[in-house]
Amino acid sequence: MDEAVTLADRIILLEDGRVTMDQRISLPRPRKRKDPEFLTLAEEILEHVMGDEAGLINGEEEKVQQMVHTS
Repeated sequence: MDEAVTLADRIILLEDGRVTMDQRISLPRPRKRKDPEFLTLAEEILEHVMGDEAGLINGEEEKVQQMVHTS
């Protein structure tokens, strides 16, 4: 998901032929992967795709939450 947030201006997810997520990315360029907004967006998209398993797959759920709550 990091690559999508880094490169895209808009992310559209399709499930069963329907748009289930249409997210505009308005972060300034160049985008920094450690930026709390970047991490939040990437995690949100991953959770949408993977469901509850997202945090377990990328192993960064706690890290993202810490960064979001400390900024």
